[in-house]
Amino acid sequence: MDAGVFWKASNRGFDQCTERARITGAEDMEWSAGISQVIVSADFRPAAGEENPPSGAIYGFNPSNKQAPIRLSPDLPFSFHPHGIALWETKSGPRLFVINHRPEKSTIELFSWGGKSFVHEETLDDPLLITPNDIAATGPREFYVSHDHGSRSHFAQALEHYARWGRGYLSYFDGKTLRRVANGIFFANGLSIDLANQRLFVAAMLEKSVRVYDVQNRLNPVLVKALKLNAGPDNVQLAEDGTLWIGAHPKILALKKHSEHHETPAPSLVIRVKQPLKEEAYAEEIMSDTGEKISAVSVALPWKNHLFLGSIYDQKILDCPRP
Repeated sequence: MDAGVFWKASNRGFDQCTERARITGAEDMEWSAGISQVIVSADFRPAAGEENPPSGAIYGFNPSNKQAPIRLSPDLPFSFHPHGIALWETKSGPRLFVINHRPEKSTIELFSWGGKSFVHEETLDDPLLITPNDIAATGPREFYVSHDHGSRSHFAQALEHYARWGRGYLSYFDGKTLRRVANGIFFANGLSIDLANQRLFVAAMLEKSVRVYDVQNRLNPVLVKALKLNAGPDNVQLAEDGTLWIGAHPKILALKKHSEHHETPAPSLVIRVKQPLKEEAYAEEIMSDTGEKISAVSVALPWKNHLFLGSIYDQKILDCPRP
């Protein structure tokens, strides 16, 4: 496994970034045009030795003003530790899909828009949800799910890493049944879907690539290409102009140390891929940081001339000029 030990850390492109919000663990974000808000998935991820972290939440903020984010998720009768999220816009507002890591199992929580906040509708609980990571909606109750490992235990997951055993996979929920539809992905991470071109982007973090699948047949994704990177991609975001924006981790071992000891910084990288479906598409490293401005960026969300950056463990969201 190439852990990026020879990657040269530098600070580039963060000079004009400002802090937009104080939110811990804003690991994933999505833009809802229907309610003009950036939707944020945030959780308190424990460091080594910490137990029973408080529940996370879904937040929202209007990027057109400077008002503080507000909590949009309701009080729930179960533990709520959100990870990857997806939206599906409807006439009555966005539907929200959330990967939830409860202490005893992982589930997918479905929410509808209640006018001022989200209303919990149902929980999807399935044996296939071993290590779900992210989600990409294809309809009001249909979606793809990435699974970063094929094993539940931390020991077996470590074996997957060191043996370069790609047991991550992709599943699809058609509204009734969750099915495994693609295998052999080395740490399947963030998802983004281009419905116009019927293409699904899958971040394969430990492959240092973004896989591109043809998903005209939802239950039989066909691998078309893999966009090679020099870092481990986390979340992938498709902008309105077709550009792919990626929050990435250039030094995997530094990320591991950061996950165990949050005060130890980990570098951040923002990658841009213009026209990712074209044969000549290539990745550009647009912004990099040693962890001074923000550690372990996991998502780069484009909105107009802004780029909002969130992190797995850090306590802020940055607002940067979109390069």
